[in-house]
Amino acid sequence: MSISISSEGIKKAEKLLGHIPKAVETAVSNAVNRAALAGRTGAVKKSKEEYEVKTSTVRGAIRIIKARPSRHAQAVIRAQGKPIPLIKFKVSPGNTPRRQPKVYKVAVKKNGMKDVPGVFVARMKNNHLGVFQREGKSRIPIEKKYGPSIPQMLKSDSVSEYVEERAVEVLESRLENEIKRALGGIK
Repeated sequence: MSISISSEGIKKAEKLLGHIPKAVETAVSNAVNRAALAGRTGAVKKSKEEYEVKTSTVRGAIRIIKARPSRHAQAVIRAQGKPIPLIKFKVSPGNTPRRQPKVYKVAVKKNGMKDVPGVFVARMKNNHLGVFQREGKSRIPIEKKYGPSIPQMLKSDSVSEYVEERAVEVLESRLENEIKRALGGIK
């Protein structure tokens, strides 16, 4: 996701700060960077509201490429990551119970637990805990089950719309503040 400032915002900054060397570039890049940080915070908040995922997992997958005065009009919010193991979401019962239930319940989204037939929770010899499913009737091979990745979560309509709205809102207010700051509090 890219956050950039509109041409009207740049024109306004140039009109007010044109007489101060490099003030326009600095003000615009600072405002865009603040908007990118607000976008990341919004992405973490909204994905946490919709998915059963830890805040640290989402925040750790998001990187910000900040705007600089040399390329002042754009910052990039980038999410990377592989699908998250299903055990990291809400699984009931979560640990390896003495008796496996007939059907495990899993919640990837906050809309409630869903029955997932045919899966089981096991701790492997290397102490790795996971949700698995047999590929056939025999005991092996088994397949580890995964949920969505962080980029998939952030691409959902509600999350991406919220992030964009939040970033634009912060960008507009921060540009005003950065212009006032460059003028030394005058205006």
